[in-house]
Amino acid sequence: MFAWTIYITVTYDLMWGILSGVAVAAVLNVGIAAVKYAKAGIRDKNVLGLALNTFSSPVVDSDLTRNECNVYLNRPILCTNFLHIIKKLGNLPATVRNVNLHIGREVRFIDHTAADHLTDFIQSSKIQNNLNIQMVNLEHAPC
Repeated sequence: MFAWTIYITVTYDLMWGILSGVAVAAVLNVGIAAVKYAKAGIRDKNVLGLALNTFSSPVVDSDLTRNECNVYLNRPILCTNFLHIIKKLGNLPATVRNVNLHIGREVRFIDHTAADHLTDFIQSSKIQNNLNIQMVNLEHAPC
């Protein structure tokens, strides 16, 4: 990807180099997403839809009571979209003490990078903010 970007930049100009580099990166990301889905045993003909799904928020719904929040996740949790979960949890009112992350059936897998970062966030939230975060129905999502 970088060699291609440099080649196009030197051959044509900077604008074409950047645009072609972004295009090559997008194609590579779609291919990588397709390989990840294939390794997870997901067979779907809409590879582009699956690849774009990797950037959309896995948070599909949430409900909030006085001191508890239920967050419903129903898309694959990857390193490209787990920040949506962190953002949702970071915007909770100070009165919330318990959070349940409900893993839906459409969470077909959880990326190891995202799982590590979520685990770190859960542990640091418990220590720093006295926030108890639990993952419910984790058995639906093979890692």
